[in-house]
Amino acid sequence: MAGCSKKMEVWIERGYTGKEITVKCGSTSPTGYPYLCEACEIKYSGVDWRREAMENGENFDDDY
Repeated sequence: MAGCSKKMEVWIERGYTGKEITVKCGSTSPTGYPYLCEACEIKYSGVDWRREAMENGENFDDDY
């Protein structure tokens, strides 16, 4: 699992509005990519999450 599990605030779109929620760094977003804090975003900047998911037998929805 990527990420340091540090709690962080993220904005979730909901129609024309949205809301801010608290998640752990590394948890999966609705699009399938992990939420990462700034430090982990730099650390994992070269990772191809889509390719890694396919290699592990997971499917990404190509509609995103």
